[in-house]
Amino acid sequence: MDSPELCARHPQSVGIESFNPAGRMPYELTIEHLCRAMNAFVDFCCLQLVWGLHNPSCG
Repeated sequence: MDSPELCARHPQSVGIESFNPAGRMPYELTIEHLCRAMNAFVDFCCLQLVWGLHNPSCG
């Protein structure tokens, strides 16, 4: 098993199948909206990680 640090360097996208399709959310939010937002956050974290690895003095 990989260490948590190694796993964090290779995050996986959130799959829409992981959500409960019967879940109720406010303000007409859908699981598609939530999934896209979570994946956008994962992508942002990946960019920050890559940038930090290449610019250690700025982290």
